[in-house]
Amino acid sequence: MAETAVGIFENASTAKRVADSLLEHGFAGSDVKIVAEGHDLAVDTATSTPGTDMLVALERDLRSMGASNREVDFYAKGLKRGYSIVFATGTAQQARTATELMNDNFAIEVEEFLGAVPELIPVGAGSVGGPNVTAKLEHHRSRTEGARMFSW
Repeated sequence: MAETAVGIFENASTAKRVADSLLEHGFAGSDVKIVAEGHDLAVDTATSTPGTDMLVALERDLRSMGASNREVDFYAKGLKRGYSIVFATGTAQQARTATELMNDNFAIEVEEFLGAVPELIPVGAGSVGGPNVTAKLEHHRSRTEGARMFSW
């Protein structure tokens, strides 16, 4: 099972510094990736929309790693604002190290960016046969700071 640390940074220079630090900590170059909208987008056809194509691919990849809809939205909106995302894939220990390095460099927190209001839906007593309860739409994931770690 692969482990991937994901952090988003306001400045491209910070993302580059984090990527360089990851390489110094033993990550292979192929296991560290920086994604930024507008960079290295291949145009396959005359009707291709590279920015949209890249976002769709990113969202698909994040979902396949286990990111919630809220997290996917966060990363997509960040890219649209010009932020850079750093991915680091490796062992569980490497991903923990990457998460720490990203957080040491002030990876942006999902809650700070989107707001701390959780996605909730009310469930009435009649539909569950008991007192009114509120259920979370997204599963709970503990977080340490801004960077996330996904197992896939």
